[in-house]
Amino acid sequence: MLSRVCKLSIGGGSLMLAQDEEFFVVLDTKPDFQLHYQVISRKHIESINSLRKGDIPFLQRMKAIGESFLETQIKYSEKPVSSYSIKYGFHIPGANSVDHLHMHCIAGKQTRMFSFAGFATADNVIKGLEELPDGSPVCLFLDY
Repeated sequence: MLSRVCKLSIGGGSLMLAQDEEFFVVLDTKPDFQLHYQVISRKHIESINSLRKGDIPFLQRMKAIGESFLETQIKYSEKPVSSYSIKYGFHIPGANSVDHLHMHCIAGKQTRMFSFAGFATADNVIKGLEELPDGSPVCLFLDY
């Protein structure tokens, strides 16, 4: 059975704010920040724990799409956004609500409760993968 994210990635739709052959960007369904988007993989990958060292270029492209999209949103934002508030990252399994790889792109004032417990920045996931022996699975990444 396909998840709602998988169905969206196959069928496209008006919810997509940007897209390419590997990823699409949507507004978070329950935004916790002034600007809160998700970059979602079209390929079904359950979570960051499914990634391997060979997935680093994939994650780098995912982050680059998020950075480009968020920079544009910040540029045209009605309210100023501090560069210190910008974060790109993933919930680790157990803290995620969807079993489909998606990267949060957040910036600006926090508007709702968002827990960074169980949150791994994109840079730390990439760094962790770089340090793994080839073929080894990812360990849980926690940023506190």
